[in-house]
Amino acid sequence: MPVPEYLILAALLPLAGFVLLIFLGKKIGRLAGPLATALLFGSLTLSVLATINWVAKPEYNAAHYVETMSWRWIPLPSMPSPGPGTPTTAPSAEAGIEVSVLVDSLTIAMFTLITLIASLVHLFSLAYMARDPQYPRYFAYLGLFCFSMMGLVLANSLVQLFFFWELVGISSFLLIGFWNFNRGPAMASVKAVIVNRVGDASF
Repeated sequence: MPVPEYLILAALLPLAGFVLLIFLGKKIGRLAGPLATALLFGSLTLSVLATINWVAKPEYNAAHYVETMSWRWIPLPSMPSPGPGTPTTAPSAEAGIEVSVLVDSLTIAMFTLITLIASLVHLFSLAYMARDPQYPRYFAYLGLFCFSMMGLVLANSLVQLFFFWELVGISSFLLIGFWNFNRGPAMASVKAVIVNRVGDASF
């Protein structure tokens, strides 16, 4: 399996946990925490495998070696302007907006660090959040945050970077204001949104 595929699969695991817990969290109940934690440790395992494969590649020692994977998101027909007396060219199926993943040595290092810390945060939260009545919802938000961070590291364009940056902001708002029935967390989440918007304007 190519190294980018390991990392893409690793990023999709917490996203799958988020979707599952948002829709079925109440039915899953107290298994939500162990399930989300297992998915994150799965992401960590995949990132370690990606690191091993990356280091083993002969090209690893080459300067600025990168691997990319792209998918056509929105196909757009291209219509070149014909010159005088030239018949109109048919639309090309090659043009379009792509989603692309870029992997280099820094990506590998950051991705492994993120999955390691996220796995430990999940492990800690199993006990810390054990008595919270909204236990599944917390782990759903945590999964969304982890997916956003992984997507941020894998992004290969400013558009994708901005998208995942905003997703990090949304998940941060949800986590900071998780206990929104208390004034402190509620105000802190609003403050975080305002400060992030100032940063986003600069971005």
